[in-house]
Amino acid sequence: MTDTRSDDRRRAEHAHREDLARLYATIRTLPTPPPCHDDPRHTSEDPTTQIRAAQACVPCPIRTACRAYGLAWPRETGVYGGLTEPARPTIVNRERSTHMHATPDEIHASDLAALTRWQTLPAPAARTLARERATLHLALARSALRDLAHQHTSPFDADYHDAASSAWGCLAAGMRPTPESLARLPTSLAEAFTAPATH
Repeated sequence: MTDTRSDDRRRAEHAHREDLARLYATIRTLPTPPPCHDDPRHTSEDPTTQIRAAQACVPCPIRTACRAYGLAWPRETGVYGGLTEPARPTIVNRERSTHMHATPDEIHASDLAALTRWQTLPAPAARTLARERATLHLALARSALRDLAHQHTSPFDADYHDAASSAWGCLAAGMRPTPESLARLPTSLAEAFTAPATH
């Protein structure tokens, strides 16, 4: 049992490092530093200071990616994507509660319904929907890893949510989902992700 818990903790730590590296890589693509660069308010532990710092995130071109990281790891100190440290666990707990009692079939059906809607939306709205779904799945995937690292069980399938986050993230970026992510999804959902877009 101890070995299993240690493996789960290592898996969670590895995911954390990968997510942080991905965020830093996104930051490096910017032509100019983001608003939080060298601004100590964004790493302050003071809630009032964080609220003021969050307002500076509004024009940031990578706010969505930063928000996704902050929701995946809600206990990180500071502001991520315009969300303060006290606000992020509230959002994650709300999503956990919404999906906690859903069966795998219900969760898959939710993604299928979202893909059907995605097909009918104009490109900007479709990208927004895809980013929101990617963020949701990433938060649930990382929440599952934290559950496993501490108690061996989770109401969420970390692999499914991780694969779904990757697939939705590709759609948000205007790309086809990777074969690796599709292989971890139910066949009907994988086929829906590869259907030609109408926008």
